[in-house]
Amino acid sequence: LIEMLAVVLSKNARARAVQLPAWNEALGLPRPFDQQWSLRMQQIMAYETDLLEYGDIFDGNPEIAKRVAALKDEARAELKKIDDMGGAAAAVETGYMKSKLVEANTARLEAIEAGEQTVVGVNRFREGEPSPLTSGENQIMVVPEHVEADQIARLTAWRAQRDEKAAQAAIAALERALQAMQKLDTLHHIEFRQDIRLDPSFARLREDPRFRAVLVRYYGAESPLGGR
Repeated sequence: LIEMLAVVLSKNARARAVQLPAWNEALGLPRPFDQQWSLRMQQIMAYETDLLEYGDIFDGNPEIAKRVAALKDEARAELKKIDDMGGAAAAVETGYMKSKLVEANTARLEAIEAGEQTVVGVNRFREGEPSPLTSGENQIMVVPEHVEADQIARLTAWRAQRDEKAAQAAIAALERALQAMQKLDTLHHIEFRQDIRLDPSFARLREDPRFRAVLVRYYGAESPLGGR
């Protein structure tokens, strides 16, 4: 609710759409009640309050203006740094943008663990009564264990009967797709190549010599995985 208020209180900075993940999404699949709870927050803001009927309640506030000015200065300094690198494409290619996100999150987590930043219920005021939302059976909706075994069995069976000709046809289709990518702009190419190198979903393909060969044929010496 606090996070939602941050993007709806100020009309001039208001979000055009608000998406609220369920409170326990990090632990498992949201139950219907969890999703409903998230939805109710939006409905209460829209229908029980009159906040949306007024102009920006922060207009003319010197503290808000001061903070906005400071944020603008920080943003301009960061943009200048990216421009000095050669632009956004170069900053993505070198991993600068992703590294800044990782650094910021790491600093936040370290501050929480050290007690420098208070998060109620996490590093302070942890005592409390048991919550009915986290007690009893099925408190967290998780994938049943047998689903994993079933998926492994089906994948093994599929690999055993895999058609090599079909696999080759798929590789040919990949080559055609890469050729079609010539129409994409440079930034899309850079993002794709970075995903190939870093994204976990490409882990198996990175070790497949046929996939690497396709990339070499398309990108040549600039293949994202090198020429090996």
